[in-house]
Amino acid sequence: MNREISESFAKNTTIMLAAQSITWVASFVLLVFLPRYLGSEDYGRLYLAVSMGMMISIVIDFGGNYLIPKEVAKSKEKTPGILVSYLGVRTILWLLCMGCLLLFSYLVDYSRTVTLLILILGISKLWEGGTKAIRSCFQGYEKMEYPSLGVIAEQVFVALFAVSALLMGAGSLQVALIMAVGAFINMVICAVFLPRIVRRLPKFRIDTSVRLLKQSLPYFMWSIFAVIYYRIDAVMLSVLTSDSVVGWYGGAYRFFDIVMFLPVIITTVAFPIFSRLQSERGEELATTFQKSLKFVLMAAIPVSVLFFFFSEQMVSFFYGLDEYGPSVIILQIFSLGILLIYVDFILGSAILATDRQRAWAFVGFSAILLNIGLNYLMIPYTDIHMGNGGIGAAISTLITELFIMIAALLMLTRNHFRHFDIMEPVKAGVSGILMAGAIWMMNVAELHWVLQAAAGTGFYLILVRSLKVIRNEEIEFLEYFFTWEKMKSILPVRNQES
Repeated sequence: MNREISESFAKNTTIMLAAQSITWVASFVLLVFLPRYLGSEDYGRLYLAVSMGMMISIVIDFGGNYLIPKEVAKSKEKTPGILVSYLGVRTILWLLCMGCLLLFSYLVDYSRTVTLLILILGISKLWEGGTKAIRSCFQGYEKMEYPSLGVIAEQVFVALFAVSALLMGAGSLQVALIMAVGAFINMVICAVFLPRIVRRLPKFRIDTSVRLLKQSLPYFMWSIFAVIYYRIDAVMLSVLTSDSVVGWYGGAYRFFDIVMFLPVIITTVAFPIFSRLQSERGEELATTFQKSLKFVLMAAIPVSVLFFFFSEQMVSFFYGLDEYGPSVIILQIFSLGILLIYVDFILGSAILATDRQRAWAFVGFSAILLNIGLNYLMIPYTDIHMGNGGIGAAISTLITELFIMIAALLMLTRNHFRHFDIMEPVKAGVSGILMAGAIWMMNVAELHWVLQAAAGTGFYLILVRSLKVIRNEEIEFLEYFFTWEKMKSILPVRNQES
């Protein structure tokens, strides 16, 4: 990875990690308060509405979250026209989606509370779609410092006001309204920084929009798979089981969502670089891809181990076992899938940066059928025999992710794995196994679980360093880049680039 690519990668990763450290605190606060104060039933309603909102947001995006940064990274002069076209298209799609969403709510006879929650969060998708379009443009420019400020403002606002509302006796409806306002604040901040990359917006043109929609179709098909894979389980649980089961599942999934920040950050940073290098330097593409894969793999292994061993303690601490005890086994199943999902983020981004998006969309469609079929069989079975349909949904997720990984590995070209050192992932895996053994021995010694988690993670880091999974040149670069002077130079308030 040459210096220019390394600096871009490290700069944007640093910015997004700094933003994530702040939003993580906000998410931590919500994790403590929402399930406890709403209860499993009301929290299940909110989780269902959030899931359905996320599903229509995929339709509204229509693949723009992949196509926009890819096209902007290749030809930055096209940014104004692309942005205007997507803003117009997303407004039209939002109107259609809202009609379908309300019709679906009526047909399945959701309660008045659930329907109102869906309506509130659905309306917020209008300005959220605009925010995502602007954010994708900044991603194409590899300048994530600006939209990161919007994310921070949204998460902090939602955490502060939602917790305050809950303490005063508010329910899920009030929390949904606060979420909608937070999303609007995010959009305003992104719009304020937009002139840094776009000085003037052209008029909306139908022909340009139609052309972009055609180009976006394969990305849209893949996005449809992603949202079905991540969210259809909540909808199927709501139909096949009860609000409490949805709440148990949503409680476990909340942890799952939080630890997804790292692969999301790395793929957000890496995707425009993959797109740019696809037509430039083959050697640099292989190096960048393999470094990205190594970083997420190294992170996924200890996270998976920690989740597996400490699921019960985590659920007990944040939610309480009396009401959320069934979430424990769901979270343990999810822990096995973390490794697969982290890796699949990178594999999928590498494929979408090429011109094989149509074949990848077909893989996504196949996975949709697999996931829905598995949920249809597994949810009722585990609900009847184990009293927890969430177990079946979690197992379905795990199997579907394994299918995606196998398909991705078969689709990637040999160029992506040029000079690939198979011993690096092997050494990382051995480090994870030894970490698990160390935690097991500490558990036998009855040490506090927080101390076990900290000691186990430290032991893992020592192992990957000793086994040279992290190389000296990588450490030297991090020491060079992650300095106060270097970080100050990339802060938005100091950066006067246009």
